[in-house]
Amino acid sequence: MGNVNPLIAPAETFVTKDNQWLVLHAATDNVWKRFIRVMGREDLDENPKFNTQRGRAKNQHELHALIAEWVKQFKAEELLASFEKAGVPSTKINNIADIFQDPQFQARENIIETTLSSGRKIKTMGIVPKLSASPGRVEFAAPSLGQHNEEIYRGRLHLSAEEFQDLRERGII
Repeated sequence: MGNVNPLIAPAETFVTKDNQWLVLHAATDNVWKRFIRVMGREDLDENPKFNTQRGRAKNQHELHALIAEWVKQFKAEELLASFEKAGVPSTKINNIADIFQDPQFQARENIIETTLSSGRKIKTMGIVPKLSASPGRVEFAAPSLGQHNEEIYRGRLHLSAEEFQDLRERGII
């Protein structure tokens, strides 16, 4: 079913005019009324398909399509500001560039810099979740490609030195 829940609507992801993804949740009657006020579509609350939580859930495909058409007329920031002001739960879905620039990700050290065995520095994932009493730490970067081949093939798989060398020479490992 993807992002949707057959019993809850609207509660879905939508793409904006500036090609950003938002998720919004306006399934309860109170939030629904605030949401359609932001849309300027209070008439939807008079439609028997949408004027109850059960009706919205039953007709969610039609409702989500209608909302998707409306959302794509606006940039993410303006919609999020309107939703926040109205008390409609919503947020932007971060893409990878957003994650690297997000001050909260930086403050929590969700993205850290580490050094590979080659000496090259890379950004990588920090410890998640970061707990105050036991925050954890990254002690080493990921191994380089093939770094543990001999340990695995000779140690765990019990290949002889000759068998291991043959696989290397043939480019198998």
